Amino acid sequence: MADIDRLPDELLVRIFVLLDPQALEKTQCVCKRWHRMVADDRHWRDALVTAFGRQPFRRLVSTSWRSEYIGRIKQIRRWSHEWAVSVEIRPRVAVVSHCYADLEANYMLVGNVNLGIAIQCDPTTGKVNKRGIQGCPEDDPTMARCMLFQRGRILWGYRTGTVALTQLDRGTATRRYWMLHDSHAGAVSCLAWSPAMNNMVASGGVDGTVRIWDTATRACTALLRGVQGEITLLAFDARSQAVACTDQNALAGWSRKEDGGFEELPSLHLPLTAKPTALLLMDRQCAVAVGDRVLVVSLNTGTVDKSLLVPARGLVTCLKWARSSGILCCGYSVGTVAAWETAALQAEGGDPPPLWTVEAHEGPVTSLAIDACKVASASTDGTVTVWDVLTAVRLRTFGIGDDEEALYPVVSLYMSNTALLAVFGGKAKCWRFGANNTKPSKDKKGRGRRKMSYDSMHHRLELMYEVQEEMRETASRHAQQREDVHLNQALASEYGSLGDLTEEELLHYTMMLSLEETGRSSARDSAAAMYAPSSVGAASAVDAERATSSPDEESLLDQEERDLIRAVMLSTLPDEKAS
Repeated sequence: MADIDRLPDELLVRIFVLLDPQALEKTQCVCKRWHRMVADDRHWRDALVTAFGRQPFRRLVSTSWRSEYIGRIKQIRRWSHEWAVSVEIRPRVAVVSHCYADLEANYMLVGNVNLGIAIQCDPTTGKVNKRGIQGCPEDDPTMARCMLFQRGRILWGYRTGTVALTQLDRGTATRRYWMLHDSHAGAVSCLAWSPAMNNMVASGGVDGTVRIWDTATRACTALLRGVQGEITLLAFDARSQAVACTDQNALAGWSRKEDGGFEELPSLHLPLTAKPTALLLMDRQCAVAVGDRVLVVSLNTGTVDKSLLVPARGLVTCLKWARSSGILCCGYSVGTVAAWETAALQAEGGDPPPLWTVEAHEGPVTSLAIDACKVASASTDGTVTVWDVLTAVRLRTFGIGDDEEALYPVVSLYMSNTALLAVFGGKAKCWRFGANNTKPSKDKKGRGRRKMSYDSMHHRLELMYEVQEEMRETASRHAQQREDVHLNQALASEYGSLGDLTEEELLHYTMMLSLEETGRSSARDSAAAMYAPSSVGAASAVDAERATSSPDEESLLDQEERDLIRAVMLSTLPDEKAS
């Protein structure tokens, strides 16, 4: 019997829980005893608690602790060690103000509310649909005041107080746009979808009212009053309860009745100490960020259940909660990220301390994303960091770039099991993990086509144009040289070779020929004038003489001139060439 077989079960369990999932699966093939211990689901639960320090707030797989443990370990290894492929998406809408993404379905909508336009993109390939979605008339593109995205739908709020909806049909290019009946007394300031009913939307205006709309009938089904000031934040929950915040530091709520109408929740009218910066609804509670703390308010009683405060962490800049994770995350202006368990917020007692607090960034936290395994945070320092949701261990930090657009804050973060999407400035960047994503090795460097950035492509085009211009100049220069060579050859064949004369000698020779030609012309003119009858008729006499001269005499004179020039050229050649 081996010494390890003598170990008690309790000690073997402590050894097994330190193994990774693959090694733990192989141990059950050693013997029946080990197979029994590994097959026991309690051992996998102990392994998970040992690895992460606590049980998960929300389980990935509710049927087996073995699948839960293996799934979380794979997620951590993927995000901390695997190679990630990054894709840039440039929707060409100036600065992106709103975004919606479904990474599992490779679907993405981005828009600019100042231009009243939205673009559909593919975050996996970076492909951008060239056909934009207009939400404003062409003669007034700044009419939109706010916008809200959902899969296949875009809700528009206008400065005139009206609300419109654009429906995008799946699989086709059909886009239906219609205005909803009625309107606010002023501009629309915020919008909200109802998670409970697909055809119910809400809008808040500067007139201090909240309107509930039925998109199927295009009618306003409820007009909610009771607050003063502009509606700045608006949210719906799964029970169709609406909560709104105003610019006069007030919080109000309404509940949907059985007949479809809404009634005011008098207990939920709370004065706030500062202007709220973030609002979200949880299970029977709402969390509102006010200054340096987060108030957790009960929707039933309207009382403040918890006041979450992290000392000396600055102002709260963003909130994020996901039912699948079971925690509430807060980002602060000093770059800190803190998390609280949802169960602790619902329990009776005092204010609970945070589960963990990390110094995530050097600048203010601008956006958060959360799921059952991870928390992602983005900041103005140009980085996106992913943390483990249970242990707050940093898994990886992504840089969004070093160009001018990287100076913009990240306005939206989206995360799935295999992808992370950050939207900033006028573009978005997606990092994707997968079995087919492998880091390029050195021996394969340069193979295949690689995508180039706009600056690199522009530089290469400039170089190509310069090379083409130089090639044209060189070809023209060579053609001129060939013409000169042909001309010299023709002169040499006509008058003979000039020998090794310098440029100065050639110049003197040319001047001599010119003088001789001038002298001969003067002699002919003088002779013609001498034998002319009178000076008045000299020109006519010469013309008459030339007219009466035969072509044979003219050719004879030309031949004599050529013989004279050739004799002069031969006299300048060396003796051996002349002989």
